[in-house]
Amino acid sequence: MNDSRRKKKMKSARTIKTLPDKIRVPPMHDWRTTDEDEINRRRLRARKESFQIINRHPKRRIFSDFQVASTSGMNYDVEIRDLQDRSHACSCVDFRTNGLWHCKHVEAVLLHL
Repeated sequence: MNDSRRKKKMKSARTIKTLPDKIRVPPMHDWRTTDEDEINRRRLRARKESFQIINRHPKRRIFSDFQVASTSGMNYDVEIRDLQDRSHACSCVDFRTNGLWHCKHVEAVLLHL
């Protein structure tokens, strides 16, 4: 089977949902995801969930430290360092373990900004 037919077959076997905000995510049960798929999942969760975001250094509007409170009652520390290189930090377990250097809390702050 040539490469183009193989790619078409793989793409049809793996349906990707396109959401109204143009965020594409594969089905939750599909573990064959790319880093971009996983980041998009976190973007989607940041848009769906509610967070309270406080800038700890209001004089620094964008490149600052933020406190993010989730509806679960947990608080997380998010630092926005660079928008172009997407250099951020968060105190949540997902950020520390996923290897993406990204999480829904970072995405929530970026949406807030």
